[in-house]
Amino acid sequence: MPIRLSGWLIFVLFISACTAQQIDTPVPTQTLIPPTITPTAPPIRPTATPQDLPEPQDFSLTPSATPVLPIISTTYNFDAGVVEMTRLDLAEQIGVLPQQLQLMSVQRMIHKIDVCSTGRLPIPPPSSYGSEVVWAVGNETHTYLLWSNDKFVWCNVDRLAGDFLTAIDPVASELSALAMRRVRQQSDVSDEAVELVDVYPVVWQDSSLGCPQDGQVYSNILIDGYRIEISDGETSYLFHTDSVQLVPCDFDRASN
Repeated sequence: MPIRLSGWLIFVLFISACTAQQIDTPVPTQTLIPPTITPTAPPIRPTATPQDLPEPQDFSLTPSATPVLPIISTTYNFDAGVVEMTRLDLAEQIGVLPQQLQLMSVQRMIHKIDVCSTGRLPIPPPSSYGSEVVWAVGNETHTYLLWSNDKFVWCNVDRLAGDFLTAIDPVASELSALAMRRVRQQSDVSDEAVELVDVYPVVWQDSSLGCPQDGQVYSNILIDGYRIEISDGETSYLFHTDSVQLVPCDFDRASN
């Protein structure tokens, strides 16, 4: 007798068969990017330190030759090297440092001197072309004569006065200018004819400033000042000063 299966049984058997044959499908995964290899820098080998490097004291600065310019300006193109030689020579002769010497002037000239007051030899040949160099130190000026490009002689020593003094002493310069203005005001000549003849420092022995007037009483006190001589080409004028005032003085009345 054939076996008859119910509809529910057949349905259950069908579902079981399908479940047994099902294969799980894996979930797809994202492929990872392979890691990048970072290159490693090769090690730096230290450089050996030289053992023969110079010490700081081994370095020496070579000073550049800077020509000394004269205080009284000039257009003369002089040889700075020879002028410097005269400075070194003078510093040795009078026993000072070269830096203490001030170059006052350098000018071209025709030599006419017969003898130097210093007694130094040789002297320039008469009527030869050369130059004159004047140095100042303290209250003196020292003159050198140069010729034949590199020959020179220490020739004269004078007191610091005149244009050399006014070039470095502002008080002497101002008082000399004031004296010249007074002469121009009272003279009939042209202003160009009035010139400074001489000016030099003086220590006056009393308040008369070396120009005493009759009937006046003066204090015995030492006063620093100047003796100034001005010319208008025809007449000479004398002035005595302290540091501020200007006193006209007759030559026959003047005293030091």
